[in-house]
Amino acid sequence: LVAEACEYGDSFLSLRPSLSLFLNLEWDHPDYFKSEEALVRSFARASMGSGAVLYNADSPLLSSAISLYGQKNAISVGKEADADYRYAVEGTEEGCAAFLFWPPHRPPVRVRLSVIGRFQAENAAMALAAADLLGVPMPLAKEALSRFSGIERRLSPIGFLGKTAVYYDYAHHPTEIRAGLRSLREKCGAPLGVFFRPHTYSRTEALFDDFAAALREADAVFVTEIDGARESAGNVSAEALALAAGGRYLPLARAKAVLSSFHGAALALMGAGDLSQVREALFSPEKKC
Repeated sequence: LVAEACEYGDSFLSLRPSLSLFLNLEWDHPDYFKSEEALVRSFARASMGSGAVLYNADSPLLSSAISLYGQKNAISVGKEADADYRYAVEGTEEGCAAFLFWPPHRPPVRVRLSVIGRFQAENAAMALAAADLLGVPMPLAKEALSRFSGIERRLSPIGFLGKTAVYYDYAHHPTEIRAGLRSLREKCGAPLGVFFRPHTYSRTEALFDDFAAALREADAVFVTEIDGARESAGNVSAEALALAAGGRYLPLARAKAVLSSFHGAALALMGAGDLSQVREALFSPEKKC
């Protein structure tokens, strides 16, 4: 069984996996984790409740979590020479990463991915390390990764508005937004537009400046209503975020009229809330990017 676990509410602490993969760690869910330290402690506890733990050694907070209780079951994956499993990105082709991966005490393998984003090499290296630990032959794992074409709402292409390629992405943290926009710029060029729906008032307020900086990676920024999810109100507004990002506040009801007139290389619909009404209003995808 392969499962994705969530740290919100410490729900992942109820799991007892034989192998855990910790891909990255940054402060999030400020309505539950009141500090970065609280989040690190929870990940430390999660690692203690697991069998083997593969972790991204290039993430400072993950390294702190792993070292907090001196775990002996931790195996590192990273770009530095002292990582147990090491990888190095060689470049990208049409936005997809190619990288070298070094299993312990064996020659490197070269992997060419079919998903957009230089950052995907990091995810793929973790997957290769897990496959290796589970006894999957490296050539088989490499071939499977090279064929993987992605999943819904992870920089997934959904169609065109004229010549503008439109992508749908679940990004709702500043680092995710920044990585996604940089990936689209590398693949598609400029101008690049983003239509963003913030998720929860507490996250938007706590990471406000980071959100504004991340959104400025795009050439045209549109911010719509905050999806409160489990929260009914807050001390921050979508209008304020749009202003700080050098963009424009755009109500959901007017999204079709405004976004249809955007002419650029690519447009990203981003956010964890429901954006299906915007997608359906814009077009029925007749051809894929």
